[in-house]
Amino acid sequence: MGKTIKRLIFDSLFLFLAVLTIIFFWKNTILTSIFLVIISICILAKAAKIDILFFVIIGLSATFIESLTISSGAWIYSTQHISIVPLWIPLYWGIGGIIIKDIYLFLKKY
Repeated sequence: MGKTIKRLIFDSLFLFLAVLTIIFFWKNTILTSIFLVIISICILAKAAKIDILFFVIIGLSATFIESLTISSGAWIYSTQHISIVPLWIPLYWGIGGIIIKDIYLFLKKY
């Protein structure tokens, strides 16, 4: 199995854990945030510096854009801690950004 597919599978498992974390613990923002920090560290532990930068840029910019959308009245979160989004949202977007990058690299290679 190639390095790209292994990384995609590895990161996808952590995305699955992130989704489960949100499904089961979303009412407890601090606990959800702690679990997503741990998952993020696991994903970024062996990542290149560019991946860490990518994670931060995607996490912050997607959160900002989502905040703008929410401000328009499109939807609302029941737990809001950073402006109008939950504390864990930037982490979730960062994890999602890494997965999207992995999928892109996989499709580009094959």
